[in-house]
Amino acid sequence: MDLGAHVELVACADLEDEAVRALAELLSTTSMFRSSGDPPISAPQLAVDERINPAWMRRTRALAWGGSGQLLGTSVVQLEDRADNRHVAGVEVDVAPGARRRGLGAHLLETILPVAVADGRRLCMGSAPEGEPGAAFAAAVGLEVGQREHRNRVPTADLPRDELLRWVAAAQHEAPGYELLSVDGPLPDHLLEPYAEAVAVMNDAPIDALDLEDVTFSADELRSAHEAIARRGTERWTVLALHRESGAIAGLTELFLPAHDRWLVEQGDTGVLAPHRGHGLGRWLKAVNALRLLDERPDVEVIQTWNASTNPHMLAINHAMGFRAVGVEALVQGDIEPLLERLGRLT
Repeated sequence: MDLGAHVELVACADLEDEAVRALAELLSTTSMFRSSGDPPISAPQLAVDERINPAWMRRTRALAWGGSGQLLGTSVVQLEDRADNRHVAGVEVDVAPGARRRGLGAHLLETILPVAVADGRRLCMGSAPEGEPGAAFAAAVGLEVGQREHRNRVPTADLPRDELLRWVAAAQHEAPGYELLSVDGPLPDHLLEPYAEAVAVMNDAPIDALDLEDVTFSADELRSAHEAIARRGTERWTVLALHRESGAIAGLTELFLPAHDRWLVEQGDTGVLAPHRGHGLGRWLKAVNALRLLDERPDVEVIQTWNASTNPHMLAINHAMGFRAVGVEALVQGDIEPLLERLGRLT
């Protein structure tokens, strides 16, 4: 590496304002979550996203500063202190376009991975947009593709209101044994355990070759996650489909509306439990939230979601709503110890 960069490690919760502003500028041009033409990431939005996380999540960044004080690149490791997938560390690497192909990405990854090793993690996992420099970097350091997923977007102006209204109306005869419950913000305590059981439906989604265990949450873990979202100022709109006879949660969907960069909304989990499929619940749930968004939040311009390329059922619903792929992300993974050996030869 010939950039003369100074690299520092810092817990994301402790990022200072100057670092957040520089990071927002960098990620506005490099983040895989971005599309051409997107407004820049605002520092206030990034500040809450970086600093506020659930109690069971720890994030550490490596920041590479150039001699004149500009941020040349960053890497981050995310460690989750929960019962499942304790072998996994999430990683990301972003390098400014003018600083690429000079060994900085490899150096940043080599700097951050020992944090995961010290915590007993053996596997790192991240994402890279196919056809872009990140994917070439991942391949060059020996990470393997475990799954491909679509990053899908729909401009709110393109949402098919009439079709969504038809989905809602169809529920009267397709799903007479069900009713919907909308909850804004953190779920009340009495719903946390039922929701934890219901959201396990997301384990039905394909993981292809990813080295992952089923994901489960306790009520306390959900409470911590929901409280962190609220402390960020993010609105969380959850809609639950309830089975009238048993009162059980049959399906769920959620939208996340950020406090600052309000033009973009993230679609979170949507799932219908196996015994309750075939009644149009998935369409009903998503239509209700989308129609509310149109009526109450005219400032929202785009909804973004992620779907595995091997999940045709959810892709079909999203396609009918107007979502279109704006990129394909490769979820990449690799064992950390041999990866560090390869990086040592590259840096």
